[in-house]
Amino acid sequence: TPGRADLALVLDDLCEDLSLSLGLRCRRGGEPLMVPADLATAVAVVVHELVVNARKHAYPDGSDGEVRVEHE
Repeated sequence: TPGRADLALVLDDLCEDLSLSLGLRCRRGGEPLMVPADLATAVAVVVHELVVNARKHAYPDGSDGEVRVEHE
């Protein structure tokens, strides 16, 4: 659908990229959810910042960890 995106797929891709770049497990949960594309982009930016901050503060010594990203 033009101008819409599946938030679940956007967050799946983001979690995969963050797992590779940050060296932590990022898992996503939630059903497919079609939202306006600009909303999906905004949510992805916020989730990116939250996961990066979680990595920085929860695992400051670089130890393995997991972050879950879920939506309803």
